Amino acid sequence: MSGPEPLRDPASLRRLLSPRSVAVVGVSGEVSGFGARTVTNLVNFAGPVWAVNPKYAGQELHGRPCYASIADLPEAPDCVLLALPRTGVLPAVQAAGAKGAGGVIVYASGYGETGLPERIEEEKVLRDTARSLGLPLVGVNCLGIVDHVLKAGVTFMPEYPRMTAPPGGVAITSQSGALGYALMQAAERGFSVCHMTTAGNATDLDVCDLAAYQLSMPECRSVALAVEGLRDARRLFLLGEAARRAGKPIVVLKLGRGEAGAAAAVSHTGSLAGSAAAWSAAFRRAGMVEVEDFDALLETAGFFAKAPPPKAKGVAIITPSGGAGIMAADHAEALNLSMPQPSPETEKVLRASIPDFGAPRNPCDLTAQVASNPASYDACMEAMMSDPQYGAAVIPVVYSHHATTRLRME
Repeated sequence: MSGPEPLRDPASLRRLLSPRSVAVVGVSGEVSGFGARTVTNLVNFAGPVWAVNPKYAGQELHGRPCYASIADLPEAPDCVLLALPRTGVLPAVQAAGAKGAGGVIVYASGYGETGLPERIEEEKVLRDTARSLGLPLVGVNCLGIVDHVLKAGVTFMPEYPRMTAPPGGVAITSQSGALGYALMQAAERGFSVCHMTTAGNATDLDVCDLAAYQLSMPECRSVALAVEGLRDARRLFLLGEAARRAGKPIVVLKLGRGEAGAAAAVSHTGSLAGSAAAWSAAFRRAGMVEVEDFDALLETAGFFAKAPPPKAKGVAIITPSGGAGIMAADHAEALNLSMPQPSPETEKVLRASIPDFGAPRNPCDLTAQVASNPASYDACMEAMMSDPQYGAAVIPVVYSHHATTRLRME
């Protein structure tokens, strides 16, 4: 059996996924149309934006100059967004290739996800045409991309210009467009997002290619990946290796874990889903962190984007509540985390800092007395985190304003 198709070189995707110029093909005068909404989402984008529609050639459309065709554009656009019916996509891709564009994004659906043999073949022809032209393609049946660093909202979903959170460490890649955008909207709660891509049917570029590009971005510190299925799951291992080289973790949510969800994935994006156990094993082998729900995907990726890489595998548990320490230890053990006991030197500091009815070990029970002696909290945290065995600490905060304040400050 031949090996998996190599990941696309991130440098070859830069014009498409971090564009400096955008052409929106199929813009109408209706403000609710997908093309018009895309132009609106580019209001804060610094580069040129051109509308393409022969009906409005020579006019301004939604504040942007409009041209009759891709060939008439003043220069080759980095990104060509096709807000066209399915039947108009292939000629537009050919025109974009002839113009020297950096790549295309296709909103249109009704391809292989229908299950119809002729539509499956039509999608293959589109892929082969784009590849023969050296034109990377996002979609079909996708929601677009957002480079939040460049304010390039190449998407038809509403409200992007109102997203005011500064760009930062989390990159999002999702096969589902709506889920990807929902993740980006949820990031307004305080997690900083630098980039979002939606693969749709993954006609040409799949989630592995898109996430690998995001790993190459200097702003990216972690990737939140929502995947329905892959035509070749071995590409996950290539992506995992790219993440290891970059030193950036990937947090993954598998959609379609049950039979009903797997069937829905096939009809949604034409993806082959496979068994939940097989996918979980593949994620582990690829070095990815699998989570089970939407909130955990965002929050785990957000945590990794803010936290430095741990210096060691050991986890320290420090708490004023014995019960909270037991709960944390149970969770850590269920996750196969290492919880080594403190070194003799560390234990000496712990014994000197907490009452004799506390627990100077791991988990470290400071007891409720810490509420009246905040300095003991500081001494124990500093001692355990200075111990070279520990790379991370779990600190269940129970009736301790001091600990909460200090953690917020640090």
